[in-house]
Amino acid sequence: MARATVVPQSVEYPESDGLPMPDSPEQFDSLAYSVVALKLHYRERDDVFVGGDMLLYYERAAAPGETGKSVAPDTFVAFGVPRKGRGERPSYLLWEERKVPDFALEIASRSTYRVDQGDKRRLYERLGVREYWLYDPAAGPGLLSLDETEDARQAAEAARENVETRLEEAEVHLQQAQDRLQEEQATRQVLATQLRDLQRRMRAAGQEPDDRPEHGR
Repeated sequence: MARATVVPQSVEYPESDGLPMPDSPEQFDSLAYSVVALKLHYRERDDVFVGGDMLLYYERAAAPGETGKSVAPDTFVAFGVPRKGRGERPSYLLWEERKVPDFALEIASRSTYRVDQGDKRRLYERLGVREYWLYDPAAGPGLLSLDETEDARQAAEAARENVETRLEEAEVHLQQAQDRLQEEQATRQVLATQLRDLQRRMRAAGQEPDDRPEHGR
């Protein structure tokens, strides 16, 4: 009796999530510009990968025939990841690249704004993305809204506290220096007054005070 041959299903990671393209021409232009601008900025570096509107898989598929969990940042940058040619990296598989993107940018729209501010922000934070920026084309040219992760907020707060502490210490040192200067000036005035009184008494006694400074002291 012949046995049926079971062909195991392979795990596939689609290159598209099937979602529509950007809602408006402004959103599409912003997405395209951000990708091109970042690629041009890092064109001399082979260890920087710039991705645009591509799937980033952060969890493997649980079983054959299923797909892993993914997110599609409008633009992202990963340092320490080799740049590859067109078609060599159709998707970004986190377990293969072994590097979480350092930067993610989402182009806001009416249909995605709540997700960008909520679910995606929390996901990027959980994955360890260091910087998350949200750009709203409708808010005006060049207006960027920085949406920091918790680590970034804590780092920024620590930096601010460090600067404030150093400023307070500098103010204390400056005040102490001013106090010492005032004390020295007051001491000099007292000594000058005492010297003038002594010279006046010497002249009254018929002695001529020596006003020349003493050398060697």
